Amino acid sequence: MGGLLVNTATELAAHAAEAHRAVEDSWALLHGHLTKSLEAAARAGGKSRKTVARRVELLVGTVIGVLATVRLDPADAAKLARAAASEVESWADA
Repeated sequence: MGGLLVNTATELAAHAAEAHRAVEDSWALLHGHLTKSLEAAARAGGKSRKTVARRVELLVGTVIGVLATVRLDPADAAKLARAAASEVESWADA
């Protein structure tokens, strides 16, 4: 699914409205799920909506980056995913 989204986003979305909507809908779904999860954690830890929004944007961008990078170099994609996971782990302490 991720490869299809990256291909659609990079090759079709700029030229086909239906493809553009499909990509936007998929990213919005990911954004919504991450927001819901992080808001629940933020309430427990006293984090602001602004912090949640920044973190969601970072994670959505990271997912897109990993999905694109894995096609070029799976080891680099894994490294990026591990770095992101380490960052997310640090949020529990912040």
